[in-house]
Amino acid sequence: MVLYYLLYTIALFLMLPGELKKREPKIRKRWLSERTGNYNKSEGADLKSKVGCGSTIWVHAVSVGEVKAAIPLIEKIVTDIQCAVVVSTVTDTGQEVASKYLPPEVKVIYIPFEIPLFLKRALDYIKPHIFIILETELWPGIISHVSGRGIPVLLLNGRISSQSYKGYKKIKFLLGPILKKISLIGVQNELYRQRIVDLGAPAGGVKITGNIKYDVNRELKIPEWAMAIRKPVIVAGSTHDNEEEHLLQVYSELKKEFKTISLILAPRHPERCESVEALIQKYGFEYIKRSAIILDNVSFKKEPPGLVLVDEVGELSSIYGAADICIVGGSFIPRGGQNLLEPAYWGKPVVCGPYMDNFPMTEDFVRRKAVFSIPVEEIYEKTRELLINGNKAVKMGEEALRIYKENRGAVEKCINEIKIVLNQ
Repeated sequence: MVLYYLLYTIALFLMLPGELKKREPKIRKRWLSERTGNYNKSEGADLKSKVGCGSTIWVHAVSVGEVKAAIPLIEKIVTDIQCAVVVSTVTDTGQEVASKYLPPEVKVIYIPFEIPLFLKRALDYIKPHIFIILETELWPGIISHVSGRGIPVLLLNGRISSQSYKGYKKIKFLLGPILKKISLIGVQNELYRQRIVDLGAPAGGVKITGNIKYDVNRELKIPEWAMAIRKPVIVAGSTHDNEEEHLLQVYSELKKEFKTISLILAPRHPERCESVEALIQKYGFEYIKRSAIILDNVSFKKEPPGLVLVDEVGELSSIYGAADICIVGGSFIPRGGQNLLEPAYWGKPVVCGPYMDNFPMTEDFVRRKAVFSIPVEEIYEKTRELLINGNKAVKMGEEALRIYKENRGAVEKCINEIKIVLNQ
């Protein structure tokens, strides 16, 4: 661990100026305070237990995807177990989504850097009774410090993609001791169970608890502005660099045949919207940015725009409900894909790329003909097919919704495991 902390400290020293600079001035002070474990100096960081069992549960969810998946689990902890809950993230967008969508009594913080002094400060202040990691964020420092205090560490909704598995196997001798410090590992499926046991986790401490992303409470309302734009509507969500330009080319081609077609384009990282906007302007499309739509109940000044650039976070799950076809980004390039369950909830036909390693349930959707998983060159062909053959699009969407409903229930399993640890 000494070598790990040394290397981490050197890397942090080199990266810290850039990390500070890329953040807005208004959050820099809080970000630095919390990442160094100084929560007592952070605005509003009252993390004391207040209700119910008197325990504090610390949940770590790295970014937007993990936070959104954790919402039903955290809500259930608050209502059923009645503990104080602290949620930490790494990213600023994760902070935004957590602050916006989690219950108001949940405290949202940045996780401290992996330096012993900072970790000690954080644990001394928060005093968690359980530390929960979502998915597979295996940070040796915080796991060692938490378990070293006799505090149970739970890893829930665990997954190990094939790419991560190959990488982890190279450092199995380092990873095994860390995995043994985790009290319970709840994984999404049998394949992940086998992988994590092979990496050194005790077999008796690994259980299949399912995928909590199926349990996300999606009682959402489709935004009025999304319902007001011209039909048919394609929603391309969580897109990455090198995907948007191809999607704009597809949109340009489809417009020749489908005169009223609209595209809602939602980049995965809002900070990229400026470069995406430049691409849109290059093609000469009429468009509007989501941030320019002030009211949800919107009446556009002229006719509705053909293209909307979503430059805000947190609304994509609802926007999918307005789509006739959903395209899931991060999957046409080797980035592991994004969440196809959000459009599946709405019963929408889904088009994604071949790189969906982070969402292995995609294989089931493809096998049951609820999703097209295709290379980027075939997007035009498949979207055109679905626009022409409405019955096929409907059947795909219905099957996607059926799969979604069949796989719910993981949150309840996770809650039961937490109760066992708390002796409730």
